[in-house]
Amino acid sequence: MYTPIREVTYGNVGKSLRMPESYTSMLQSIQLKQVHWKLLNNEERHCQEDVTGKETLVACIDKYVEKQVGCSSKFQQSPKNLELCTTDSQYDQWAKVSGGIVALGENEIYDLTSCLGPCEMFDYGDTVVEEMQHDPRKNLAPGEKSLNLHVYFDSGRHEARTQYYVYDDNSLIADVGGYLGLLLGHSAFSLFCGMKEVGQKVKSLLK
Repeated sequence: MYTPIREVTYGNVGKSLRMPESYTSMLQSIQLKQVHWKLLNNEERHCQEDVTGKETLVACIDKYVEKQVGCSSKFQQSPKNLELCTTDSQYDQWAKVSGGIVALGENEIYDLTSCLGPCEMFDYGDTVVEEMQHDPRKNLAPGEKSLNLHVYFDSGRHEARTQYYVYDDNSLIADVGGYLGLLLGHSAFSLFCGMKEVGQKVKSLLK
């Protein structure tokens, strides 16, 4: 069972949402899917395992951008000793630095800014579950286009994905120890068989 959480109507959205030319109004239902991730902190992906009392990734990146630009955006809560950006060149520099960071992956952001995101996080995806070319509830003026969005959320349910080591250091040590023990046992058994064979030959020669 899905519960609608909102309905949004947009006007003149043909280009931004790529509505087909032949459509005048469209009703679209979208299902949101939530995935709860618990990631490992390793060389492949750096993250913070405990974020209690620590600043968020966004706040850390904002501080890095402020340090690079030398001023603070009026939209950020920054230290009082840092002046606000007031010129177009400062805002252009701010947009350039922050835009470059947005294009980076988690490890690249860490290498550049030393900022870490949380290991436990939620990710969201969407699926179009219903689409109608014409919404009969809409009486539109000539040339007007309208899109009706119904966004649904799977109430009380989400997918959980946890990363863990299938083969860790303890498993490696156990396997190496077991293999060495097997070789040692085989060597001792071979030595015993060889000594037994030599003893039998010596005994036959002494008769």
